[in-house]
Amino acid sequence: MYYLFLLGEFLASIFPRKVCYFIAKYLSLLKFYLSKKDRETLYYNFSVIISDRKRLKRVAKESFINFGYYLVDFFRYSKLNLDFVKRYVKIENISYLDNYVKERKGLIILTAHIGNYELGGVIASILGYKFSAIVLPHKDKRLDRFFNKKRF
Repeated sequence: MYYLFLLGEFLASIFPRKVCYFIAKYLSLLKFYLSKKDRETLYYNFSVIISDRKRLKRVAKESFINFGYYLVDFFRYSKLNLDFVKRYVKIENISYLDNYVKERKGLIILTAHIGNYELGGVIASILGYKFSAIVLPHKDKRLDRFFNKKRF
């Protein structure tokens, strides 16, 4: 798996974002159809809130695709800068964060494990905010180092 992530990072660095998304979509669909265990896990998890089998399959498939898109963005974090943030990111109510920073009060910010949940940290860092994150380690130490290097 580690080498697939290295390959993904390399491809994401040489191709435009739209091309990477195209590749990610079809590799994610391939994973969806070939990985019965992962697919069944998502079916089980989503079945708590989705009873219609057809909709359940669609949402699970979309989840695989969205995770592929997340990985593309994750692999491309080194390309992100202030211009990217100004162009593509809409930030609402940043004044709340600024007020706490000015008052030197500590904050605990939680994020759901939905979408590109790590992008907020990258954007905060680009905007000059200092923070620490708590993450679970990967079983493969090489993958753990790979992800931590990208995060910091």
